[in-house]
Amino acid sequence: ESRHGPSYVNEALTLLQAVQYWLTDDGIDNWIINNVRVSQTSDGLVR
Repeated sequence: ESRHGPSYVNEALTLLQAVQYWLTDDGIDNWIINNVRVSQTSDGLVR
């Protein structure tokens, strides 16, 4: 099922407004998006 178009804008905005972000002392960017944690190191590695 493809989920795109104007009818999904409000759902996307709701998800984006709930994103959590923090930067660790050692320079790792962290996000929690829709209950999924994403970490990115300064050299670009994403896990």
